[in-house]
Amino acid sequence: MRQIDLRKTDRFPQKAPVLYAFQKSDRVYGATMRNRCKKGMCFETGYALKPGDEIVIMLENFPRDAYALTVSHRYHATVRWCKPLRDSQAFFYNVGVEYERLDL
Repeated sequence: MRQIDLRKTDRFPQKAPVLYAFQKSDRVYGATMRNRCKKGMCFETGYALKPGDEIVIMLENFPRDAYALTVSHRYHATVRWCKPLRDSQAFFYNVGVEYERLDL
């Protein structure tokens, strides 16, 4: 069965390291961005996040592009979904987030 894509903006494959932290927390976690769009991104992490979790995403060494994602930008985002990776032998998850605001 073909899945219907309800996204409002185009999504682009992009593999890049990212860091994220929960709002009001000093603990930082590593992740790998898998794809992005103007309003959000999907990243892979070793931890399950809950829809509604508010996080801060920090990008490092990310090339400039049409969406002006640059080194050291911090994105405040809300987790929209979290799904376990089917093809991983370890416990990894794909997490989809929507940006709330950007700190330059």
